[in-house]
Amino acid sequence: MTDYKAEVHGAYAGGRPWSFGVHITSTQPLSTLATTWTAAVNGAWTDGTHGLQAIYHTDTVVADTTVATLNGTMHETTKQLTPLSLAGTSSDTTLPWEVALCVSLRSGLIQRHNRGRMFLPAFVEGAVTNNIISSTTCTRVRDAIAAMFAAVRADGSTIFVFNRKALVDLTPPFQKTVITSQLVSNKPARQSRRTKSIIPTYV
Repeated sequence: MTDYKAEVHGAYAGGRPWSFGVHITSTQPLSTLATTWTAAVNGAWTDGTHGLQAIYHTDTVVADTTVATLNGTMHETTKQLTPLSLAGTSSDTTLPWEVALCVSLRSGLIQRHNRGRMFLPAFVEGAVTNNIISSTTCTRVRDAIAAMFAAVRADGSTIFVFNRKALVDLTPPFQKTVITSQLVSNKPARQSRRTKSIIPTYV
């Protein structure tokens, strides 16, 4: 079994980048998992019932996917990039770029290091009322991510999180916890790193 980091890369209008991803353990070789991951992402974005494209403006695009092999300290050793060209389908205005939609990654354990988070890019304004993401949008995202993960798991591959440092209970670093479910938060999240390089102008 090999450990991988699988990511989705895209851009807002004007080219401002965003990304999200997960860690995967799989028997698939790099090239095969890259194909699996790209197909899973494509399905999650374009599906007629739960496709993520419906909550993104036409200027928000998915540009590529990457899958990288990881060593014992979870550093990338080799990587394969697969180009994609997927756009949102909504004409609604995009929320500020640092806004994100949080998907909580859960395991059967409750400690903080046994769960993770994944932050999707800023979506359209119409999905939010009084700072709460609509239940319709949350359900769409839940179903899209569930389908994406199911496609990855179909051959027995697993999605995992890990602790980067030793824990107070002496658990060593880089111990993996398999993710078994995910929940979508109805509270908009924030990813300021996506806009921190923008230099302000004063008037």
